[in-house]
Amino acid sequence: MNRRKGFLEFDSELFTAFYVAAILWILNGGFNKGGYRLLDCTSTPVPKNAYESFNKTLYGKFGALMSLETTARKEYLKEHVPEAIHMDLAVGTYPRLYQAYTMYPPELFQKYMRRLGINTSDVLILYGRGDLHGMLYSCFTAYLLKAFGHEKVSVLDGGFSQWRKHGGEVTKEVPNLPEGNWKASLENSRIISYDELTKCDKAGNDLFDRIGSVNWLDARPRGQFLGEQPTGLDPQSVPGSCIPGSKSTPVEELFVGGVLKPVDEIRKWLIECGYERGKPTIISCGRGLHASVLAYIVDYIDPSMKPRVYVGSLEELENKNPMKISGGKICAR
Repeated sequence: MNRRKGFLEFDSELFTAFYVAAILWILNGGFNKGGYRLLDCTSTPVPKNAYESFNKTLYGKFGALMSLETTARKEYLKEHVPEAIHMDLAVGTYPRLYQAYTMYPPELFQKYMRRLGINTSDVLILYGRGDLHGMLYSCFTAYLLKAFGHEKVSVLDGGFSQWRKHGGEVTKEVPNLPEGNWKASLENSRIISYDELTKCDKAGNDLFDRIGSVNWLDARPRGQFLGEQPTGLDPQSVPGSCIPGSKSTPVEELFVGGVLKPVDEIRKWLIECGYERGKPTIISCGRGLHASVLAYIVDYIDPSMKPRVYVGSLEELENKNPMKISGGKICAR
């Protein structure tokens, strides 16, 4: 909803407040009617060593993955917003050696979305809980959906905690929806791969060498960027705490009182962090999560920026090319 122009323009709003969601629920007679779907994006971190067992037994097996009694699933079953469908990032992506959250091929991800009952024409409203005021997994999921071509996505500002804070109703009842007709269409302009980053130009320079030609934003906490806090990187192989030439833009600084700061404040903050208008924007973090949150917010305040997320982020660089992380200083895990 565009809060300045009225309820009917809801589709164009990337973030929505509690009261907008509540109005939609009341006027529409429920979320899963009239072309809307509500998604609970509760998830839990993927262990770094999960890829071997996962790829042998669970890759693409969404029925089995959705039936696992994970911590995230238990949280959802304990209580959620009425009519919310559980969409778990740990089910919708898969772990690889160098990347915790890897996008499935479109034809596989499409199967998961259809199992959830999602249709191509649906307006999707996402909420989460936990880190970044419930925005970490919901914003990552929203950006993932946009990368697969679904633009009609909105995220509940402040997540499940804001819903509860304002007296929103909760339930244990799990909705049963018919299989959807959702179709994936990969949108590569929203993501960037290691191969593209390391592709050399005629002069033999890759994008790391030409980093001044882009806004490379690092969404991790500032202390990690500077090497003043544990980074999770291996100090035996990684000579620093950040990519030289990248700019510290901690996404955690964009929230106050459990919700997103005003747009004008975020624009000012970006400039203060070193963002230069007119340059392409690449965003990274540790494992791709915080980068996707920042990309989603950036896309919200200025769609012309067209940020691209390096989903593999520093975890992939640590394993493939650790010398690229030579800025800042070495910090123990």
